[in-house]
Amino acid sequence: MKAAFVFPGQGSQFVGMGRDFFDSFEAARDVFQRVDAVTGENISALCFNGPIEELSSTRYCQLAILATSLAYLRVIESQGNILPSLAAGHSLGEYSALVCAGAIDMDDAFRVVQRRAMFMYQASIEYPGGMAAVLGLEKEAVDMVCQRVMAEIDGGILEIANLNCHGQIVITGTNNSLDSGMELCKEAGAKRVVRLAVSGGFHSSLMNKASEQLQQVLNDVQVRDAFYPVVVNVDASARKSGNELKDCLVKQVNHSVLWDASIKYMIEQGIDTFIEIGPGKVLSGLIKRIDPGVRVMSVDDVMKLGGSDEKLS
Repeated sequence: MKAAFVFPGQGSQFVGMGRDFFDSFEAARDVFQRVDAVTGENISALCFNGPIEELSSTRYCQLAILATSLAYLRVIESQGNILPSLAAGHSLGEYSALVCAGAIDMDDAFRVVQRRAMFMYQASIEYPGGMAAVLGLEKEAVDMVCQRVMAEIDGGILEIANLNCHGQIVITGTNNSLDSGMELCKEAGAKRVVRLAVSGGFHSSLMNKASEQLQQVLNDVQVRDAFYPVVVNVDASARKSGNELKDCLVKQVNHSVLWDASIKYMIEQGIDTFIEIGPGKVLSGLIKRIDPGVRVMSVDDVMKLGGSDEKLS
């Protein structure tokens, strides 16, 4: 078997995430204690106790998911029974993937994501917007809707944020443009159009300022060449160069997440097993829709391997 580690992004959070690992494994406790110490925030308590409204806020959610994902990762690494060939993360999850691949230190990841979250939160206040999931509509039709809205609404912005899998596309933009785009997608034949509970128009040009601010932060952070390739969001290619990976982190803030293409690329490279490391099973569901034939495992599945000698490489 040839395995890839994949890490979820914002939206996979839930109250209580990581608590069982914190209680059971020193490796997990070290991560949660570290995120609190590095950021000066009580992220661990927020993960374990909520409230969900605060946990879901962009200001804290990104750190919470990153910490939980890395706590799971460190425990899996301590078991020593899985060796990935590739790694990838959905949006925020790309930071977990880079830590996993040795490209960025965990403490640096916490510091950068803390600033990233604040930049995106501030941008969402300065340039209000939102996101919506469009189900059952082809990309070409969604593209046409975005182009029409941009042409008809003065100053409006509507772009594709995520290409998650066939039949699931997320659009993003200014609120009036998003409202119009949601109606047009329904008229074009979408099965469902659901506004997402997020505070801004992420992965769009509304985040240009946040992207520029993040670049300034990353200029002072060491991103090394990765131990093994990370498949990046912005173009679904495998990168190992530290400079290239850093550039992709900057671009992903205001560019589309090409998740569908990323998974297909990894399958083309011979990956037949995907291990989702983080809270929830959002990515597992997407991957099974992209290719029902691949093996998908969650953290719980991996831990059942326990002290076995099974190696995935």
